[in-house]
Amino acid sequence: MKRGLCAGLPYGVQDIMWGPEAINDAGRQRTLTGAAQVICEMCPLRSSCLADAIGNDDQHGVFGGLRVKARRQLARLAEAAGIRLDGSERARSMFVAWLDAHPEAIEQARRMHAQARRAERGHRTAPLAGLSQTVVFTAASHGMGTTTATLAVAHALARAGRSVRVADTDPAAPMLSWHARAVEQGHTPPFTVSPHVTSQGGDGDGWTLIDVPAGAGACAALRGATLAVVVTRDREDCLREACGMSHLLAIPSSVLVTGAGPEAMARAHAWLDERRQARTVASISDDMAFDHMIECGRTPPADAGAAALAGELHALFHTRTH
Repeated sequence: MKRGLCAGLPYGVQDIMWGPEAINDAGRQRTLTGAAQVICEMCPLRSSCLADAIGNDDQHGVFGGLRVKARRQLARLAEAAGIRLDGSERARSMFVAWLDAHPEAIEQARRMHAQARRAERGHRTAPLAGLSQTVVFTAASHGMGTTTATLAVAHALARAGRSVRVADTDPAAPMLSWHARAVEQGHTPPFTVSPHVTSQGGDGDGWTLIDVPAGAGACAALRGATLAVVVTRDREDCLREACGMSHLLAIPSSVLVTGAGPEAMARAHAWLDERRQARTVASISDDMAFDHMIECGRTPPADAGAAALAGELHALFHTRTH
């Protein structure tokens, strides 16, 4: 039987590094806990450890490199992908397989937890609780992936049990075409698509996502929206354009970086943070399968980044800061 890397340490050391015990020195304890998380990152049993901790609802300690609140965020990402740890071995196996295929979900969960902590401390802009859950996905220039982002997040929200409708304002109507092809092939899309912008009201589970490509009537669509997500790539020229557009919008906005690997994404986020530009914690990878899905009307695969972004959006409309 395989053993985790932590198993080679004395039990007393394990209890201090991973919990629930602690030493009477906060600085040294943080160092020990940080070392424990590094060991978890290298451990071959990380996914299994997280599956057991979440499945057993462990309320203390570090498992798989995550504390309890970050593990809850990871569980939400898994549920958005259609996997719920209900105590069964089948659910556990599905979770482990999903996490092995999407290891980036662990970092997404950690970032979502950090974002929630900042919100609790009042370090974020005021949330949009009680307002219409109408979100525009737009861009400063063409080719940024607004339709991909809209489609991915719509599916993530639907997988989480939310009621979703999509408004396709692109003259080329890619979302309408996708929806029509899906119906023709006998699929039942989990949300409606319309060329008209309508709101589902506030303080509920109904969402309206509006796909607004660059230069395609953004002003009209923005009048009916509560939040704008400005989609961009990781290149500096694209980031500058996105920041400029975000600053000109009359509604709250956040920049979403798409189509980059982990290192390029981290650089792009650091660039935005240096300029105090509001951005999403989550990101959506450059998966060309999404373009293929739009063309043939197929459902896109579950994406950890899209699920994390759906969670961020939900928190903006349902989390109140003090």
